[in-house]
Parts: sequence; structure tokens; C-alpha cells
Amino acid sequence: MPVFTYVARTTSGQVIKGTQEADSTRTVQTSLKQKGLYPVDIKLNYQSKSLALVLFNRVKTKDLAILMRQFATILKAGVPVVKCLDLLRKQTESKKLTEVLNKIYESVQKGILLSEAMREQQGVFSVVILNMIEAGELSGNIDNALEKIATQLEKDVKLKQKIKGSLTYPVIMLVISAIAVAILLTFVIPQFSEIFDSMGITLPITTKILLDIGNFMKSYWYIVGIVVIAIVGGLIYFKNSSRGKDFFDRLFLKLPIISPVMRKVLAARFTRLASTMLSSGVSLIQTLDVAQRVVNNVVAEEGIRKVQEDVTRGGGLSGPINEMGLFPTMVSQMISIGEESGSLDEMLGKTADFCEDEVDTSITQLTTLIEPLILLVMAFVIGFIVISIILPMFQITSEIGG
Repeated sequence: MPVFTYVARTTSGQVIKGTQEADSTRTVQTSLKQKGLYPVDIKLNYQSKSLALVLFNRVKTKDLAILMRQFATILKAGVPVVKCLDLLRKQTESKKLTEVLNKIYESVQKGILLSEAMREQQGVFSVVILNMIEAGELSGNIDNALEKIATQLEKDVKLKQKIKGSLTYPVIMLVISAIAVAILLTFVIPQFSEIFDSMGITLPITTKILLDIGNFMKSYWYIVGIVVIAIVGGLIYFKNSSRGKDFFDRLFLKLPIISPVMRKVLAARFTRLASTMLSSGVSLIQTLDVAQRVVNNVVAEEGIRKVQEDVTRGGGLSGPINEMGLFPTMVSQMISIGEESGSLDEMLGKTADFCEDEVDTSITQLTTLIEPLILLVMAFVIGFIVISIILPMFQITSEIGG
């Protein structure tokens, strides 16, 4: 039987975490409510599942954004939820999403709530989507909740595309330069080694080092390949581990150039999420609870958890956010204005817009800085190779001339 990991709260606000064997998410949810616990998040424990199942159970964020936008539009036209699902499952291009919608459609036909039917599709819908739809069901405004979810997802997709788009060119430059140097060292440099050996001249130390590297790569290229693959694989494995994630999350927030950009990205992610959930009727405590689990940074998670504890005791949001010291000062100031004016969700939305614009500008500036830096490094490497080859040539010329 599948094993589910759950996060729940007691009536006093205490967080309870645990695991339970059950045939579905709904069974776990019912069991927790019978114990007097409020389910916050329920996930299928994928450790017992194959890697293929975990990977192929994912749906692209872009596809989800399109789905939510279409769902909201059809609902606003007065079409019932069941009919909406029937229409969507027939026109969705994603095969995986079609399978998911078919299962949700069947569950809703049986009388299961939309949020519960979606919760049963493990790994497809985030805790943010599930909480917002559940809040929309309670308030009777599912169409508004879906519309806000669509906007949230579209903003996420846009932000990711900006980051990827800005970093694509520098990465391509770096890869091409590395390949060029590898070809020089493996195929070109060893040819000069044979020429210099046949002439019997004394080589400069830089040339000897270069020739030794070239000869080693030519003779033991498979060892070099294995070492490179092992290092890259090891880094990926370490980065995806809990210890590695903790290490890199903290490292990126300390690096001089990257840290300001990362802080703005986290601020944009948090404020956009908080604005969307609050405007959908989700409570501030629940919003913070969700935010700490989807912000995707260990430091931010710890900080938001502390903020949630302070807010639970009856304090405001701006003070704890400022004390956290993670986001730009402007964020806490805007939140303070929102709290005073009674329009916190709206002010958070404006803050998110500002932070996203700042991220775009910062990434552009970072890219502008990285490109000449890569060129400088490659100029140094290529220059070292060229000088190491030219010096013996001058020596040969001077001996012939003498």
C-alpha cells in the first residue's frame, strides 16, 4: 500500500509531521480530520516509486498555466465544473495532462470536490494550487481562484524564461570555448611536441607544461572523460541531496554578485505567492505555511517559518519580514503600508511586480558582466597556449639565424 507523508496542524497551531499508509490522499485527509488535525500538505512518498514514475508524473508549468486560464474562462461563462473538465480533457494537447484530467473528471462525476480530486493526482498540482482551489470552493469563487492561479503560473514561467534566456548565451560561450581548448590540447598540441622533440631544443617551462597536458589528454582521453563525468555527476547528485541543497542555497546568498539577484528572486517569488493566496481568501497563517514549503530555498524557508511563528502570536507581517533580513528593505516597507491601509494583498502584488522588474534588470546586468569575464578568461587560456607555442619557434629561428 502507498505511503503518504503529511503535514498537519492542531487546533492550537502546532505543526505535526508524519507518514501514513493509505490507498489515497483522501483517506489520509479523512483520517487526520478524525484525529482533530487540519491537513496542510499530503504527498505520496516517492521513495518506494521508480525514478521513471517520478519523472513522467510531472506536468510543465506552462501547460498548467494554460489549463488554469482556460478553466477559469470557461467557468466564468457559466459552464458547470464537470462540463468544464469534459471540455478541457478533450482539447488539452499534453498527453500526461489529458490522463490527469480524465481521472479528475471521473472523480468529480462521483461527487468528489475538485480540490480533493486534484489532490489525488500526486506530484501534478502544487500545494499552492490545491490550497487556493480549496479556498475558492469554500468562498464559492473557484473561477476567481483559477484565474489568480493562472496569473501566478504565468508570472513564474515568465520569470524562469528571463533567467534561462539571460544565461543561455554565456553558458554556450563557455561550453564552446571549453570544447575548443580541449580539441587544441588533444589534437593540435601533440603535433608540436613531435616537431620540438625532433629538433632537440630546450623548451621553456610553460611549453613543457602545455605539451605534457596535451600528451596526457591524447593518451588518456578516456580517463579525462571519466573524471569530468564523475565530477559533474557528483556535483549534480550533491546539489540534489538535502545537504547539498542546504550548502548551495546558503552559498548563493553569500556570493557578492549573485546574492543581490537571488534575494530579489526570492522576494518576487514570496510576494507574488502571498498576494495571490491572500486575494483568494487564504488566511495569512496558511499562506506563510505554504510559502515556506514552496519558496525553494533553505534560508528563506527557515526565515518564513520564524515569521509565521511571530504572526501566529499576534504580530504583524512587516516587522518579522524586516527582522528576517533576507528580502530587500523595500519589501517590508511596502508590506507595512499594505497593513496600515488594509490592502495587503494588493500591495504585495505591486511589490512582486517591482521585484520582478528588478530581477530582470539585475540579470541583464549580471549577464553583461559575465560575458566579458568569460572572454577574459578564455583570452588568458588561449594566450597561454599561443605564447607557449611561439616561444620555441622564436628559439628555433634565432638558432637558425645564428
